[in-house]
Amino acid sequence: MIDETGMDAGTATVEAGSGVGAVVALDELGRHRLWRVCLEDLKASLPQPSWATWLAGTALVEADEERYVVGVGTQIACDWIQQRYLAAIVETVRRHSGQARAQVELAVIEGLAEPPEDDAPTVVAVEVVRPPRDDEGHDRARIENNLGRKAIFALQGKRGPDVGSVTVTDVVGKVTRTFTLGQLGGLEMDVYAWLLGQWTPRNEGRVSFSLRELSRGLRVSWNGDFGIEAKRAIRRMKAMTITGKVWDADTKRYKEHGFSLVDEYQLEEERESMEADSTRGSGRVTVLLGDWIVRQMQAGQYAELDLDIYRSQSLRKPKARRLFQYLECEEGERDGTFIRVPINEYLAETMGTSDCRNNPSRFRRDLLDYGRAICRATSGLYESFEIKAGMGRNAWMLQIRRSPNWRLRREEDRRLFNAEYREELLHLAESRQANEHRPRRALG
Repeated sequence: MIDETGMDAGTATVEAGSGVGAVVALDELGRHRLWRVCLEDLKASLPQPSWATWLAGTALVEADEERYVVGVGTQIACDWIQQRYLAAIVETVRRHSGQARAQVELAVIEGLAEPPEDDAPTVVAVEVVRPPRDDEGHDRARIENNLGRKAIFALQGKRGPDVGSVTVTDVVGKVTRTFTLGQLGGLEMDVYAWLLGQWTPRNEGRVSFSLRELSRGLRVSWNGDFGIEAKRAIRRMKAMTITGKVWDADTKRYKEHGFSLVDEYQLEEERESMEADSTRGSGRVTVLLGDWIVRQMQAGQYAELDLDIYRSQSLRKPKARRLFQYLECEEGERDGTFIRVPINEYLAETMGTSDCRNNPSRFRRDLLDYGRAICRATSGLYESFEIKAGMGRNAWMLQIRRSPNWRLRREEDRRLFNAEYREELLHLAESRQANEHRPRRALG
């Protein structure tokens, strides 16, 4: 049997009366070769470390009519693949098997047998709870500490008018959002976290990418609508000015600071006409992050966000991701293992909602739901979320417990970054010596 790749796919069993050439079962060699083609396809579309860690050691153990069973070595790997990669696997199996209605199941099989051919994939999966990041940073997202605490995003579901100004009080102080293309929502929150993940000392906040790269980074299947919305999100971020205001009652000191998330952006793509927006995703976007944001990043004022956690199915709700951002920016007490947060309208505004003012009991229930989602997504790094009575009438506190491994992971993130940072600074110094007249911060 020759499949569409031109390879001998092994032996297939065909059932009489099931249609012309309907494949009911593949033998072991056929399954191996079909799965090898699928793995190569998946390898091309996923970050190399994610593919090597979770998919390279899998095997197609059953192929019966429209049912395909993929064997994995551990329950951890099974859960991880189920949440993050199953949809891509189903699409790939359907394409290469010719079965448009094929369904894929996962099964934990300890000690998977070696493939029957000596040309089996050479990459062996390693069981780890947290997948490594690739060298290009595509598994990285970050949130600057101030942005994690301030009421930057509106996650109520409605953007409101395109032009306006909104002033609210968050957990830090007052913040004014001034906008000309509408307020920033969940998409802008995720896109900006990904953009910060691509920052390095060498690029000085100048991030260049294709829209398809952005969709892969955010774990979103590409389509033209996403490309159009992503371009609108970048324009909105450029059109937003943020002004933070803080007054210290003890010292009588007032501080006001205005900044932008994006200083400049450039979009280059093929179009049929000036007004005909492209949905191909083949063009390139270059974004120059706000100067103040870049200086904060250089000072290490940010939290790392693992995209496999941040964009997991467990954190599919934008408010859950926003709570996760906020908590990742909080050092907490007891070496980071304990956090106490007053449940009030200031926390709600930081999370981009007015639910605490409109329906306090529902807001508390939602916080527990988001907390359970964070516990699932982080595989135990966050252990529990509880609501306790606070001091005073109708006062409530959110108490969060994190594993000691959270601190160890944070320290490892920073150690790895410091090593990368030193290397980047050396490259940057060499580049500037070679071209002393190169402008530091400009597009074009």
